Amino acid sequence: RVRPRVGDARIALGYNVCLDAIVDAFQLFEAAQVLPPKQGADHSEIANLEQLANTFFHHFRRSAAGERTVSDSSTFLELEVALFSSEHRKNLGGNAAIMATVLAENLGFENVWLGGQVGPAIKGLLPRGIHTIGRNSGEAALGGEEVVVRNDEVHIIMEYEKGAEWGRPGQQVAAERANRFIISSDESNAVLASLEPLNDLVRRAQGSEPFDLLVAAGFHMLDA
Repeated sequence: RVRPRVGDARIALGYNVCLDAIVDAFQLFEAAQVLPPKQGADHSEIANLEQLANTFFHHFRRSAAGERTVSDSSTFLELEVALFSSEHRKNLGGNAAIMATVLAENLGFENVWLGGQVGPAIKGLLPRGIHTIGRNSGEAALGGEEVVVRNDEVHIIMEYEKGAEWGRPGQQVAAERANRFIISSDESNAVLASLEPLNDLVRRAQGSEPFDLLVAAGFHMLDA
């Protein structure tokens, strides 16, 4: 088979796409009224603001990076409201989305399809010309369970600088290095919601305009 030119090659990528929202940790805590805990404790999942404060402080006092899932949707919604009322910046996130952007923007590929839950915020960050496909947002039965599929899944990246201080009066701890703590409540990527729509597209194209390459990413998001 003749190797396709860059402009002609058809590439499909999936399956993780998200919106990385980067914010100063303590601005977010002030907006969400998150108070410093007594000493901190590590939680494998976060169900409320108190557990967030405990888990963040557990990592902060060690100046260590961390990442946790917020299991309670109403708690994450509170944090999203606080986030968008604070100064923040938005970046495109998810391995599939980043690779699609590099292929289209830096390498000049013109026929790039991205499988993921893309809403207006993520669409605005993608280069023009990238085609997107995903599942309709709303409740869906995936992986044997009911999940809520959302577009523009937000991952909140809480950053702090070296020397930043946090804690109760008289018990404040200073960060020895700059670092970040990430939280999300991302069901769509955790069940690879766009897997079937993208794979169906690739299968349907086999007879007429087959894809030259399928890149699969995001499997690290699967629930254990």
